[in-house]
Amino acid sequence: MKLTERLNFKIVICAILAMAGILAVAGGSYAAYTSQDAQRGVVRNRDTEAVRFTSNYLQICANGTAQNKYAGKTILFTESQKTQSKLPINIEIYNYVKGNTAIVNERDIVYDLTLTFEGGHEGYTVNGNTVTGNTYTEKGVTLTGRSASTKKYTVTISGADVDNLKITATAIPTKLSVTNNQILAAVISPCTESKVNVFTCEGSFIDASDDAESTPAKYDAFNYEVSISNGKADVTITWDSEAVEIDKHFLQKIGKADTSTRAGTVTFEMNQEEGSGDYLIPFYIISKDKVKDLDWTGMKDIIKVEGTKK
Repeated sequence: MKLTERLNFKIVICAILAMAGILAVAGGSYAAYTSQDAQRGVVRNRDTEAVRFTSNYLQICANGTAQNKYAGKTILFTESQKTQSKLPINIEIYNYVKGNTAIVNERDIVYDLTLTFEGGHEGYTVNGNTVTGNTYTEKGVTLTGRSASTKKYTVTISGADVDNLKITATAIPTKLSVTNNQILAAVISPCTESKVNVFTCEGSFIDASDDAESTPAKYDAFNYEVSISNGKADVTITWDSEAVEIDKHFLQKIGKADTSTRAGTVTFEMNQEEGSGDYLIPFYIISKDKVKDLDWTGMKDIIKVEGTKK
Protein backbone atom coordinates (compact mmCIF):
# COMPACT_ATOMS: atom_id res chain seq x y z
CA MET A 1 0.00 0.00 0.00
CA LYS A 2 2.79 2.39 0.92
CA LEU A 3 4.67 1.44 -2.22
CA THR A 4 1.60 2.34 -4.32
CA GLU A 5 1.20 5.66 -2.56
CA ARG A 6 4.87 6.42 -3.16
CA LEU A 7 4.49 5.61 -6.85
CA ASN A 8 1.38 7.78 -7.12
CA PHE A 9 3.25 10.63 -5.46
CA LYS A 10 6.10 10.26 -7.97
CA ILE A 11 3.64 10.24 -10.84
CA VAL A 12 2.07 13.47 -9.58
CA ILE A 13 5.48 15.13 -9.26
CA CYS A 14 6.45 14.03 -12.78
CA ALA A 15 3.17 15.32 -14.15
CA ILE A 16 3.69 18.69 -12.47
CA LEU A 17 7.24 18.95 -13.83
CA ALA A 18 6.06 17.96 -17.32
CA MET A 19 3.28 20.53 -17.19
CA ALA A 20 5.76 23.17 -16.06
CA GLY A 21 7.99 22.29 -19.01
CA ILE A 22 5.09 22.58 -21.44
CA LEU A 23 4.08 25.94 -20.00
CA ALA A 24 7.68 27.18 -20.21
CA VAL A 25 7.92 26.18 -23.88
CA ALA A 26 4.50 27.65 -24.62
CA GLY A 27 5.38 30.79 -22.71
CA GLY A 28 8.63 31.11 -24.62
CA SER A 29 6.87 30.59 -27.93
CA TYR A 30 4.19 33.11 -27.01
CA ALA A 31 6.81 35.61 -25.87
CA ALA A 32 8.71 35.15 -29.13
CA TYR A 33 5.49 35.58 -31.11
CA THR A 34 4.36 38.68 -29.24
CA SER A 35 7.88 40.11 -29.38
CA GLN A 36 7.97 39.66 -33.16
CA ASP A 37 4.47 41.09 -33.49
CA ALA A 38 5.36 44.11 -31.37
CA GLN A 39 8.60 44.55 -33.30
CA ARG A 40 6.75 44.56 -36.60
CA GLY A 41 4.25 47.00 -35.20
CA VAL A 42 7.00 49.38 -34.14
CA VAL A 43 8.74 49.09 -37.48
CA ARG A 44 5.49 49.67 -39.34
CA ASN A 45 4.74 52.75 -37.25
CA ARG A 46 8.21 54.09 -37.93
CA ASP A 47 7.92 53.44 -41.64
CA THR A 48 4.44 54.89 -42.05
CA GLU A 49 5.54 57.94 -40.07
CA ALA A 50 8.01 58.67 -42.87
CA VAL A 51 5.31 58.48 -45.53
CA ARG A 52 3.13 61.02 -43.68
CA PHE A 53 4.86 63.73 -45.69
CA THR A 54 3.67 63.30 -49.27
CA SER A 55 2.73 65.14 -52.44
CA ASN A 56 0.81 64.72 -55.67
CA TYR A 57 3.98 65.23 -57.75
CA LEU A 58 6.99 65.38 -55.44
CA GLN A 59 8.36 62.04 -54.27
CA ILE A 60 9.86 60.91 -50.98
CA CYS A 61 13.65 60.44 -50.96
CA ALA A 62 16.42 60.44 -48.39
CA ASN A 63 17.91 63.77 -47.38
CA GLY A 64 21.12 64.34 -49.30
CA THR A 65 19.93 62.52 -52.44
CA ALA A 66 21.71 63.92 -55.50
CA GLN A 67 19.55 66.05 -57.80
CA ASN A 68 20.13 63.72 -60.74
CA LYS A 69 18.48 60.99 -58.65
CA TYR A 70 15.24 62.93 -58.12
CA ALA A 71 12.13 61.32 -59.56
CA GLY A 72 11.03 62.60 -62.96
CA LYS A 73 7.34 63.57 -63.20
CA THR A 74 5.61 64.38 -66.48
CA ILE A 75 2.53 66.61 -66.71
CA LEU A 76 0.71 66.25 -70.01
CA PHE A 77 -0.78 69.09 -72.05
CA THR A 78 -2.35 69.08 -75.51
CA GLU A 79 -0.80 70.64 -78.60
CA SER A 80 -3.53 73.31 -78.62
CA GLN A 81 -2.61 74.39 -75.08
CA LYS A 82 0.87 75.36 -76.26
CA THR A 83 -0.64 78.53 -77.74
CA GLN A 84 -2.08 79.70 -74.41
CA SER A 85 -0.35 82.43 -72.43
CA LYS A 86 -1.00 80.87 -69.02
CA LEU A 87 -1.09 77.21 -68.04
CA PRO A 88 -1.49 76.08 -64.41
CA ILE A 89 0.45 73.32 -62.67
CA ASN A 90 -0.99 72.48 -59.26
CA ILE A 91 1.46 71.11 -56.71
CA GLU A 92 0.15 69.84 -53.37
CA ILE A 93 2.02 68.81 -50.22
CA TYR A 94 0.38 66.81 -47.42
CA ASN A 95 1.13 65.77 -43.85
CA TYR A 96 -0.67 62.46 -44.29
CA VAL A 97 -0.44 59.25 -46.27
CA LYS A 98 -1.39 60.16 -49.82
CA GLY A 99 -4.99 59.17 -50.40
CA ASN A 100 -5.74 58.57 -46.70
CA THR A 101 -6.39 61.64 -44.56
CA ALA A 102 -6.97 59.42 -41.53
CA ILE A 103 -3.25 58.59 -41.24
CA VAL A 104 -1.66 61.92 -40.37
CA ASN A 105 1.65 63.03 -38.92
CA GLU A 106 1.25 63.69 -35.21
CA ARG A 107 3.92 66.40 -35.25
CA ASP A 108 4.09 69.76 -37.02
CA ILE A 109 6.15 69.70 -40.22
CA VAL A 110 7.97 72.94 -41.01
CA TYR A 111 9.63 72.91 -44.43
CA ASP A 112 11.30 75.12 -47.04
CA LEU A 113 9.94 74.94 -50.59
CA THR A 114 12.21 75.65 -53.57
CA LEU A 115 11.18 75.68 -57.24
CA THR A 116 13.91 76.11 -59.86
CA PHE A 117 12.89 76.77 -63.49
CA GLU A 118 15.18 75.74 -66.37
CA GLY A 119 14.80 75.76 -70.14
CA GLY A 120 11.66 77.89 -70.40
CA HIS A 121 10.71 81.54 -70.66
CA GLU A 122 10.45 83.98 -67.76
CA GLY A 123 7.17 85.25 -66.33
CA TYR A 124 6.35 82.36 -64.01
CA THR A 125 4.09 82.90 -61.02
CA VAL A 126 3.47 80.85 -57.88
CA ASN A 127 0.12 81.48 -56.16
CA GLY A 128 -0.04 84.77 -58.04
CA ASN A 129 3.44 85.90 -56.96
CA THR A 130 5.84 86.72 -59.79
CA VAL A 131 9.02 84.64 -59.77
CA THR A 132 12.14 86.81 -59.87
CA GLY A 133 14.87 85.12 -61.87
CA ASN A 134 14.55 81.37 -62.13
CA THR A 135 14.05 80.39 -58.49
CA TYR A 136 11.10 80.63 -56.13
CA THR A 137 11.61 79.97 -52.41
CA GLU A 138 9.15 79.88 -49.54
CA LYS A 139 10.64 79.24 -46.10
CA GLY A 140 9.09 78.09 -42.85
CA VAL A 141 5.90 76.62 -44.31
CA THR A 142 4.00 74.75 -41.58
CA LEU A 143 1.78 71.71 -41.87
CA THR A 144 0.08 71.50 -38.47
CA GLY A 145 0.16 68.01 -36.99
CA ARG A 146 -2.62 65.81 -35.56
CA SER A 147 -5.06 66.71 -38.33
CA ALA A 148 -4.94 66.47 -42.12
CA SER A 149 -3.25 69.51 -43.62
CA THR A 150 -2.50 70.46 -47.24
CA LYS A 151 -0.47 73.22 -48.85
CA LYS A 152 -1.33 74.07 -52.46
CA TYR A 153 0.85 75.87 -54.98
CA THR A 154 -0.47 76.95 -58.38
CA VAL A 155 2.49 77.42 -60.71
CA THR A 156 1.65 79.34 -63.89
CA ILE A 157 3.79 78.92 -66.98
CA SER A 158 3.50 79.95 -70.63
CA GLY A 159 2.22 77.48 -73.21
CA ALA A 160 5.48 78.05 -75.07
CA ASP A 161 7.30 76.41 -72.15
CA VAL A 162 5.65 73.05 -72.78
CA ASP A 163 8.17 70.45 -74.03
CA ASN A 164 11.04 72.72 -72.97
CA LEU A 165 10.71 73.60 -69.28
CA LYS A 166 11.93 71.56 -66.32
CA ILE A 167 10.98 72.50 -62.76
CA THR A 168 13.14 71.09 -59.97
CA ALA A 169 11.00 71.12 -56.84
CA THR A 170 12.04 70.31 -53.28
CA ALA A 171 10.29 70.50 -49.90
CA ILE A 172 12.89 70.03 -47.14
CA PRO A 173 11.82 69.88 -43.47
CA THR A 174 13.80 72.04 -41.06
CA LYS A 175 13.66 69.16 -38.54
CA LEU A 176 14.29 66.02 -40.51
CA SER A 177 13.55 63.78 -37.52
CA VAL A 178 9.85 64.62 -37.99
CA THR A 179 9.88 62.87 -41.39
CA ASN A 180 12.42 60.14 -40.59
CA ASN A 181 15.16 61.97 -42.53
CA GLN A 182 13.05 62.11 -45.70
CA ILE A 183 12.44 65.04 -48.05
CA LEU A 184 10.16 65.55 -51.04
CA ALA A 185 11.67 66.18 -54.47
CA ALA A 186 11.00 65.81 -58.18
CA VAL A 187 11.93 67.17 -61.60
CA ILE A 188 8.62 68.16 -63.20
CA SER A 189 8.37 68.33 -67.00
CA PRO A 190 5.31 69.82 -68.75
CA CYS A 191 5.06 67.92 -72.06
CA THR A 192 2.74 67.00 -74.89
CA GLU A 193 2.01 63.33 -75.52
CA SER A 194 4.09 63.34 -78.71
CA LYS A 195 7.18 64.35 -76.76
CA VAL A 196 6.83 61.75 -74.03
CA ASN A 197 8.97 58.98 -75.48
CA VAL A 198 10.76 57.71 -72.40
CA PHE A 199 8.97 55.57 -69.84
CA THR A 200 10.70 54.33 -66.72
CA CYS A 201 9.64 52.13 -63.83
CA GLU A 202 12.08 52.09 -60.94
CA GLY A 203 12.45 50.60 -57.50
CA SER A 204 14.75 51.89 -54.78
CA PHE A 205 15.60 51.15 -51.15
CA ILE A 206 15.11 54.50 -49.43
CA ASP A 207 16.65 53.25 -46.19
CA ALA A 208 19.92 52.64 -48.05
CA SER A 209 22.88 54.65 -46.79
CA ASP A 210 26.50 55.18 -47.79
CA ASP A 211 27.39 54.27 -44.22
CA ALA A 212 29.20 50.92 -44.35
CA GLU A 213 27.47 49.93 -41.10
CA SER A 214 24.00 50.44 -42.59
CA THR A 215 23.57 47.02 -44.16
CA PRO A 216 20.24 45.28 -44.86
CA ALA A 217 20.94 42.68 -42.17
CA LYS A 218 20.86 45.44 -39.54
CA TYR A 219 17.17 46.01 -40.31
CA ASP A 220 14.07 44.03 -39.37
CA ALA A 221 12.11 45.89 -42.05
CA PHE A 222 12.75 48.50 -44.69
CA ASN A 223 10.94 50.63 -47.28
CA TYR A 224 10.99 49.90 -51.00
CA GLU A 225 9.82 52.73 -53.24
CA VAL A 226 8.32 52.03 -56.67
CA SER A 227 7.68 54.86 -59.14
CA ILE A 228 6.82 55.38 -62.79
CA SER A 229 7.92 58.41 -64.81
CA ASN A 230 4.62 59.14 -66.54
CA GLY A 231 1.26 57.83 -67.67
CA LYS A 232 -0.29 54.52 -66.66
CA ALA A 233 1.39 51.14 -66.35
CA ASP A 234 0.98 47.54 -65.23
CA VAL A 235 3.69 46.98 -62.62
CA THR A 236 4.97 43.66 -61.30
CA ILE A 237 7.03 43.30 -58.13
CA THR A 238 8.80 40.00 -57.48
CA TRP A 239 10.66 39.09 -54.31
CA ASP A 240 12.51 36.17 -52.73
CA SER A 241 9.78 34.88 -50.44
CA GLU A 242 12.32 32.92 -48.37
CA ALA A 243 14.14 36.15 -47.52
CA VAL A 244 11.49 38.88 -47.22
CA GLU A 245 7.74 39.35 -46.85
CA ILE A 246 5.68 42.16 -48.40
CA ASP A 247 3.41 44.26 -46.19
CA LYS A 248 -0.17 42.96 -46.10
CA HIS A 249 -1.61 46.45 -45.64
CA PHE A 250 -0.04 47.53 -48.93
CA LEU A 251 -1.71 44.59 -50.68
CA GLN A 252 -5.03 45.68 -49.20
CA LYS A 253 -4.43 49.24 -50.37
CA ILE A 254 -3.95 48.18 -54.00
CA GLY A 255 -6.87 45.73 -53.90
CA LYS A 256 -4.71 42.62 -53.77
CA ALA A 257 -5.59 41.47 -50.25
CA ASP A 258 -6.10 37.91 -51.48
CA THR A 259 -2.49 37.71 -52.70
CA SER A 260 -0.36 35.39 -50.58
CA THR A 261 2.58 37.23 -49.00
CA ARG A 262 4.58 34.07 -49.63
CA ALA A 263 3.76 33.98 -53.34
CA GLY A 264 6.70 36.18 -54.27
CA THR A 265 4.92 38.22 -56.93
CA VAL A 266 2.13 40.76 -57.34
CA THR A 267 0.93 42.76 -60.36
CA PHE A 268 -1.07 45.99 -60.13
CA GLU A 269 -1.78 49.21 -61.99
CA MET A 270 -0.06 52.53 -61.37
CA ASN A 271 -1.36 55.83 -62.76
CA GLN A 272 0.56 59.05 -62.31
CA GLU A 273 -2.31 61.30 -63.36
CA GLU A 274 -4.55 59.77 -60.68
CA GLY A 275 -1.94 60.14 -57.95
CA SER A 276 -0.69 56.56 -57.84
CA GLY A 277 2.57 57.13 -59.68
CA ASP A 278 4.66 56.08 -56.69
CA TYR A 279 4.29 53.78 -53.69
CA LEU A 280 6.33 53.31 -50.53
CA ILE A 281 6.13 49.61 -49.65
CA PRO A 282 7.32 48.06 -46.35
CA PHE A 283 9.08 44.71 -46.58
CA TYR A 284 9.94 42.54 -43.56
CA ILE A 285 13.06 40.39 -43.38
CA ILE A 286 12.13 36.83 -42.46
CA SER A 287 15.58 35.24 -42.93
CA LYS A 288 18.69 37.11 -41.76
CA ASP A 289 20.82 34.34 -43.28
CA LYS A 290 19.52 35.25 -46.74
CA VAL A 291 20.63 38.88 -46.48
CA LYS A 292 23.55 38.78 -44.02
CA ASP A 293 26.18 39.01 -46.78
CA LEU A 294 24.31 41.54 -48.95
CA ASP A 295 24.69 45.29 -49.33
CA TRP A 296 21.86 47.43 -50.69
CA THR A 297 23.00 46.81 -54.26
CA GLY A 298 22.78 43.08 -53.62
CA MET A 299 19.21 43.53 -52.38
CA LYS A 300 18.23 44.27 -55.98
CA ASP A 301 18.43 40.51 -56.52
CA ILE A 302 16.00 39.96 -53.64
CA ILE A 303 13.34 42.46 -54.79
CA LYS A 304 12.76 43.41 -58.42
CA VAL A 305 10.24 45.54 -60.28
CA GLU A 306 9.26 45.97 -63.91
CA GLY A 307 6.54 47.99 -65.58
CA THR A 308 4.76 47.99 -68.93
CA LYS A 309 3.25 51.28 -70.05
CA LYS A 310 -0.41 51.08 -71.02
